[in-house]
Amino acid sequence: APSMNPAPSRAQLLWLQATQAFAIQLTMSMLYPFLRTRFSFAELSLQSLVQYSLPIILLPFIRVFWVRRFVLFAFAVSVVRMLFLSRVATPFELYATAALAGCMLVFFWVPYEITYFRERTRNGMTSAWYFGVMSVAGVMAPISAGVIADRFGYHILFLLAALIMIVPLILARRLPDEPIRETLRASLRSLRSIQHLLIFDGFLLSTSMCLTALSLLTFTKTATAFGTVSSLATLVATLVSFSAAQLSDRDGNRSRWITWTSVASAVLILALGWQTSFWWFSLVLVGYTCVRTLAQPIINALPMDLHPDHTKLYIGRQFLLSAGRVVGFGLTWACALSVGLRPMYVIYAIGFVVYVFCVRRAGVGFKPTPT
Repeated sequence: APSMNPAPSRAQLLWLQATQAFAIQLTMSMLYPFLRTRFSFAELSLQSLVQYSLPIILLPFIRVFWVRRFVLFAFAVSVVRMLFLSRVATPFELYATAALAGCMLVFFWVPYEITYFRERTRNGMTSAWYFGVMSVAGVMAPISAGVIADRFGYHILFLLAALIMIVPLILARRLPDEPIRETLRASLRSLRSIQHLLIFDGFLLSTSMCLTALSLLTFTKTATAFGTVSSLATLVATLVSFSAAQLSDRDGNRSRWITWTSVASAVLILALGWQTSFWWFSLVLVGYTCVRTLAQPIINALPMDLHPDHTKLYIGRQFLLSAGRVVGFGLTWACALSVGLRPMYVIYAIGFVVYVFCVRRAGVGFKPTPT
């Protein structure tokens, strides 16, 4: 029978998110430096494509989402993946571990986001806390992971990450085991008017997870340097994003914030593609990541403003985000195989500009749900 436990508080959910995010980031922040000695840039891009194809493959077949069972399963799969990562030596093993990582997108993030975003007020601030927790993990984990990897090796790093996953596994047992009866088809049907916004969001999210990370590998020689730059690139914007989200909640105009951050992102991503110095690349990367960190809570709040059924939203959103990411990773893979990464910077810059027009076409001056 479904659990009758009371719904967890926002603080409890954020602690669950924070602990799993730190463990996952210990692994993910050092994944490219670890794999670059064994695989090409094209193979690294392709493994990201495999990872984000999992929601597209699995979500159409799920009819009921069980919150606690799905989350516990996702965490167990993550532990298996972490313990196996240091043994990855062939492309098949690389893509198999990528598929295991993709399970988190379906079995953790969908039920978690449905539970976390169940409220329909202050969408900007709710999103700011959600992304703020991930940003804190994104600041702390890469530096820690780089030091551990350089001093003790990647095997110890991945083993430590697996041990840390015990904490969110324990916290997840407090989640209610309630069934969420919803289908992807119904969710996508209800999202018809904003599907393009979510696909673009996923496409643009793929820049930091693939393009800039691959480019950074060409400049950094140690895991510590890679992790330090990745951490510094999110430090300042985490706090700024709370003020921006609060202001966008108050003035009711998401599109204005999205417009200027997207234009700034287009300029900075172009500048990144033409850097040949590690320090200049790092400086521009810090600026770019600050802008994206600041913008993401507002971009996330926009679909919630436009679509009141958050259950349908966050089932369909994961599918559509993944579709956009697959396009981004697929194009990056094709460029890495043929002409190099630089054309992808131009493609992403154009994507940011087109996204602005899509947002403005959906409506100017969005009015968030009143608090």
